[in-house]
Amino acid sequence: MERFRAVSGPLAILSLIAFVSSLGVAVMLPLIPLYAVSLGAAPVQLGLLTSAFAVATTVAQVGAGLFMDRYGARGFIRGGIATYAGANFLIATARTALSLISFRTIAGLGGGTNLVATRLYLSQVTDPSRMAFANGVLSAATSAGQVAGPVLGGIVAALANLRLPFVMVGITSSLALVGALLLPRPAEGPASAVPAAAAGRAERLFTRDVIILLFAQLFLLAGYGGFITTYAPFA
Repeated sequence: MERFRAVSGPLAILSLIAFVSSLGVAVMLPLIPLYAVSLGAAPVQLGLLTSAFAVATTVAQVGAGLFMDRYGARGFIRGGIATYAGANFLIATARTALSLISFRTIAGLGGGTNLVATRLYLSQVTDPSRMAFANGVLSAATSAGQVAGPVLGGIVAALANLRLPFVMVGITSSLALVGALLLPRPAEGPASAVPAAAAGRAERLFTRDVIILLFAQLFLLAGYGGFITTYAPFA
């Protein structure tokens, strides 16, 4: 209990952002394949809908990571959330499967940027001795949003239509952006010196074990992507 009473302001704000953001994501995740089918999407386009989002997320994570050490993570959190919010408002206006894929790709750019920036910012404002606890609180907030989102999205879609949940995602993401505007600047600058030991390990980054984990993660996510693409229309 003492640890929870000592939760810092930045961690509390990040956790609130994570909950609201994941709530918005989870609201639409089971519904977007159904939404795409309602727009006349073929099975191949359903696959592209998921893959385009994943590719955009990957590109954003790598691209944002290249610039965050120089410009800091806080601005990327705000930019990522704003992009995701705007993209979901656009998704709610989609009239064709191709426009839906395009808007979903933009959402992937925002989501990927925010994901990396949030973890980097957390490391900048959290004492190293409390890093595991801080990550646990942040992950718990994310999971809570993922639990509540699908139920909320399903109820809204049943009472209204398939477009309204995406408007809700835009609204919840906008609320998360308001929270991001309250994040304080980290005490240290955005750039930090790389310890000599870490620099020495850089050449050994892609070891056999790391490569195995990379491929394991690749196959795991490939299976997950196929599942979330097809299970809602199948049901």
